[in-house]
Amino acid sequence: MSVPTDITIAYLIQGSFYGHSIYATIYMDAWRKDSLVMVVHHFITLALITFSYAFRYHNIGILVLFLHDINDVQLEFTKLNNIYNV
Repeated sequence: MSVPTDITIAYLIQGSFYGHSIYATIYMDAWRKDSLVMVVHHFITLALITFSYAFRYHNIGILVLFLHDINDVQLEFTKLNNIYNV
């Protein structure tokens, strides 16, 4: 079963985002209490993206990526509020 082109592009964009997030968290961001947890999170997410595409679970994988991205907006907003309201 071949993967549709639009799903392949979505997987490439998500994979490149999490690959860059690993690099940015390690080398570009200020090191905080949760930085190690963020690096582990990005590694696990990148592995899940890679394996779901490799084993052709792209129908479920694209749904999980969509739900994950919606929650990322809320979590980043909450994180910003905690940082600047202290």
